Amino acid sequence: AGDWAPSGDTVVVGGIELLPAEFELQPQAADDAQAITFLPGGGFVLLDTETTWELVAEGLARDLIRGVQDTRKAAGFQVSDRIDLRLYFESSSERAGVEPFENTIAEETLALAITVVETDGGVEAYAAQHGRAGAFRSLIRAGQYANSGDVLVEVTIHGAAIDV
Repeated sequence: AGDWAPSGDTVVVGGIELLPAEFELQPQAADDAQAITFLPGGGFVLLDTETTWELVAEGLARDLIRGVQDTRKAAGFQVSDRIDLRLYFESSSERAGVEPFENTIAEETLALAITVVETDGGVEAYAAQHGRAGAFRSLIRAGQYANSGDVLVEVTIHGAAIDV
């Protein structure tokens, strides 16, 4: 920005021509939502790094898959065990954002049944009251991954638990 213009190997600033040794041009991305890199052979790549709600939701779904897999491992399940999965969300927007990815979550975690629940607050208390007997649970605290609210993961071997 400002009163300057390139002119061959020089730059004219405010009507005064600067010689090549008197200046250095350093291109910058226009805003924080962009990233720029320069290629060794010349040229550059400019990336738009702004995240959309869809990208955030997909990232959260991937984080939940990781959380479910960690819960399966902590519960001592076999890699091939089919599970019933319940996800308890504190955030209604995150619950809604994950909805398009429920099939992906189920496929990646071998969940034959998936239930997604939005709670009115404390996910642990809600799951204790409304969850499944014999279930293994783990809490993904707000901010642990891409989640802004707490998410409780509840897993059981498919068909082996009783609703409370």
